[in-house]
Amino acid sequence: MSQLPALDAVGPGSVTWKIHRERLLILGWGRAVLMQVAHPKIAEAVYAHSYFSRSGQAYIKRLRGTIGAMLSMTFDPPEVALATIEHINQVHERVHGEMPGHCPPYAPHTPYSALEPDLLLWVYLTLLDSHVRTYEMLIAPLTGREKDAYVRESRLGGELLRIPPQMLPSTWEEVRVEVDRRLESSEITVCEHAREIARMLAQPPLVRPVRSLFGLWKVISVGMLPEKLREQYGFGWDVGQSLAYAAAVRVIKTTLPLLPDRARYWQRYLLAIERLGAEAA
Repeated sequence: MSQLPALDAVGPGSVTWKIHRERLLILGWGRAVLMQVAHPKIAEAVYAHSYFSRSGQAYIKRLRGTIGAMLSMTFDPPEVALATIEHINQVHERVHGEMPGHCPPYAPHTPYSALEPDLLLWVYLTLLDSHVRTYEMLIAPLTGREKDAYVRESRLGGELLRIPPQMLPSTWEEVRVEVDRRLESSEITVCEHAREIARMLAQPPLVRPVRSLFGLWKVISVGMLPEKLREQYGFGWDVGQSLAYAAAVRVIKTTLPLLPDRARYWQRYLLAIERLGAEAA
């Protein structure tokens, strides 16, 4: 419980709250997930231990759980946020196994665990990177000082999720350099299970009216992907798709300022502002 005061230190006025309150941030999660499962061990862990591809109901439950965890860690009272983090760690403890024979560079039967620090760090880096890039693309630019502050504010969450402190970045430049380094290396290589996960994300097992809403999500997710991964996943990207991506960004940026707070921001953020007697910035 000694971490409670530190968790409470990131609140209204922080860059973390400024970024995480935006509902639109969810449009960047597709990019983050596709980058995460481009690591063969993470792809196998998701493929072997997740049931979200089996039905539309399971898919929605998984998505809501992921959203709820991020919002809880950011906006809930410290004791609730800490319980959420402990639950995530307990889930990770159950995720382990062996690599199959079709995910180079790993030999068959190579062990993997969701608690491997290197895997935890890659997930962490993709979220930081995608959150900042999505915010700047769809909402507003961030100063270098704001991006550095966001990285520093995120460190405690990374430590509580069992990433060794010495591995965590302290500046935005460190995030950018490490993400680029990994993308250029052979450790980030899309394998077949990652492609299956990507196909499910692009065409989720949902009824048609709901599935159609994922068209925008797919355009933004694929459009934001690093070119290397877009090619390895086999996503086509022609002039028409590039124009659709640019048009979607323009419409979002034009519409967003017109939305009332209750539509633009997550309810968990508005409730936290009310609970703390603060004002929405």
